[in-house]
Amino acid sequence: MDETFIQERIRQLVADSGKSEKLVSRELGRSAGYIQSLTSGKSMPSLLMFFQVCAYFDIEPRDFFDPHISYPLPIQHILSYIYQMTEEDLAVLEPIAQRLCISRSE
Repeated sequence: MDETFIQERIRQLVADSGKSEKLVSRELGRSAGYIQSLTSGKSMPSLLMFFQVCAYFDIEPRDFFDPHISYPLPIQHILSYIYQMTEEDLAVLEPIAQRLCISRSE
C-alpha cells in the first residue's frame, strides 16, 4: 500500500456514493473543501475522522484498507442483504455468483 491509497480510497467511496465531495464534507460536519483536501493528498484524516468516514459510508475499517476490495461500498450493501438470507436463498445465490465470476474471467 502506498501513500496515495487513502486518498484514492476516499475518492472511490465518494464516487460510489454518487455524492459530491463538498456534500460529503458538509454531512461529516467539516468545511466544504475537507474531502477535497483528503483526495488531493494535501491532508490526512485524523484517526477519529477516519472512523467517522468509515461509518458515514457504512464500511468496516478493515474493508477500507483491503486493496483486494475494489468497491467496498457496494460490497457492504450486498453483504447486508446476504446476512439476511436463509440457507435456501444462499444455495440459489452461490451458483449465480460463481457463474458471474467465471464469465468475467473468460
